[in-house]
Formats: sequence, structure tokens, C-alpha cells
Amino acid sequence: MNNNEFFSILITSINFFFVLLSIIIVAYLLHRLITWMIKFNEWQKSVVESENSPNFANHKKRLLNLQIPDVLVKKPGEEEQSLHHVISKNNYSLFALLNKSCIHCSINFEEFFSLSNDNVKFNYFVLFQSDEEEQAKQFLKLYNNKIDVYLVEKELLTTLKISFFPAFIVFDQQYSVKKATPIPFTAINSL
Repeated sequence: MNNNEFFSILITSINFFFVLLSIIIVAYLLHRLITWMIKFNEWQKSVVESENSPNFANHKKRLLNLQIPDVLVKKPGEEEQSLHHVISKNNYSLFALLNKSCIHCSINFEEFFSLSNDNVKFNYFVLFQSDEEEQAKQFLKLYNNKIDVYLVEKELLTTLKISFFPAFIVFDQQYSVKKATPIPFTAINSL
């Protein structure tokens, strides 16, 4: 066996190894993607089912027409101001409550953001709890400061009896809750 034959066999073996490795990596990634897709679909189904459950329906009824309290909010790094002032000054009609421990908040907000770009008839803002300032800053950076983000004390969550995240809250000019849902499409279509 001469050197050319040896290198030819070596190159073929290396190519075979890389092809095999690529097949293994693609199979692994495909498995992960399918697993994620199945879990996401299960989660979406459970959200729809829970939204239609008697307990969730009762929760939604308790929220309807509930007055949004005039608590203090602040943009990260800025001074506090009245929530009602922020709402009226910017003509908001919806806010999204996000939480750092919510694993579905970013997916749902992406869907909401995409849907809201197609629907220009309303203004919205995002609320994080006051102890989540770093997440709020990261969120602002992720969306290039195109979305108004405020920090709020847990008092608002307690008053509104929010038991799910993300929470998309639709309200009227009298600060009365008209819709509360974790489903972006439902929130936008209720405007």
C-alpha cells in the first residue's frame, strides 16, 4: 500500500466519521425539537382547557369590571409615577404581566408581539414585579426599547388576584378590567 492509497483510505474514514457524527447530531436535535413541540402543544392545550374550566371561568368573572388600582410604577432606572397617569398619558388599553419564573411568558409574549404588530388599534405596556428589574432591563434590550416596560409592586397582583402568567389584561378608560387571559390571541381579539 502506497502513501496515496493510505491517505485516500484515511480521508474516506474521516469523511465517514463526520457523516455519521452529523447524522447523530441531526437525530438528537430532531428528537429535542419534536419533544419540545409535543410539550408546547400539551401546554397550549392545557391553557385552553384551564381557561374553559369552571375554576378559571370563576377567576375571570371575579376579574371582570374590577378596578385597576392607582399604584406606583416606574421604568427601570427612572422615578416612580402613578399607574393611572401612565395609562391615560399613553392611551393604553392593555398590559401584559410577565414573570421571571414563567417558562411560557417569552413564547406567549413573542406571539402577542407578532399579533400586535399587525393590529395598530391599541397601545400596550409590559409590567414586571419590582424585584425583577434585571429581567425588565433584559427585556427592554431584547426589544430594542420599542416597548414600554414598568416595574410594579406585588400589591397590583394581589388586588387583581392574578394567579397565572403571562397575564394579558384588557381594560377600559375607567381602569376597569374587561378581559384577563394568558392567551395573546384572546387578548388582542377582545379589543
